[in-house]
Amino acid sequence: MSDVAALTANYFQLFALPVDFTIDRQLLDNSYRKLQQQFHPDRFATASAAEQRLAMQISSRINEAQQALKHPRSRAAYMLELQGRDMSSERTTNDMIFLMQQMDLREQVAEASNTADPAMTLMGLSEKTDQLEAELLNGLDDLLKSTAVEDLDQAESRVQKLQFVEKLRVALEAAEDCLG
Repeated sequence: MSDVAALTANYFQLFALPVDFTIDRQLLDNSYRKLQQQFHPDRFATASAAEQRLAMQISSRINEAQQALKHPRSRAAYMLELQGRDMSSERTTNDMIFLMQQMDLREQVAEASNTADPAMTLMGLSEKTDQLEAELLNGLDDLLKSTAVEDLDQAESRVQKLQFVEKLRVALEAAEDCLG
């Protein structure tokens, strides 16, 4: 891949992957390693300052692309961005029932240490979180393939909700770490 292509290609093109929500993780990882070998800044240690800077930019873009495509939520968000959707992290869901559910789950996480069996409580909350994530991911691939505005709106809403699920998972992991 040329320097210009590495800087201008979309993330899927960068790794020679089809634009699809379902990706071959092994192919992504192999392409990532190959590109990093080709463009790693250490390979340009004796090159000019401009070439070193370019290698750093390309390597950074490769890392950014790999992180985005590796995780389902960020991959879906990127696919929506390719469709012209604004997926900035400041945008959030307006689904009040979902938001109330998230607040309730967060409170349960915060209060888990005060229960009779904190580890079991957190395990139950983790299972609920897994189930919620699975529900949001189910059918997301079909929504992302669609060109219908309603389907893309629904996909966008699910991605926004998945952002909350990720934050809940981080809170769960922190609570589990506090238990020892």
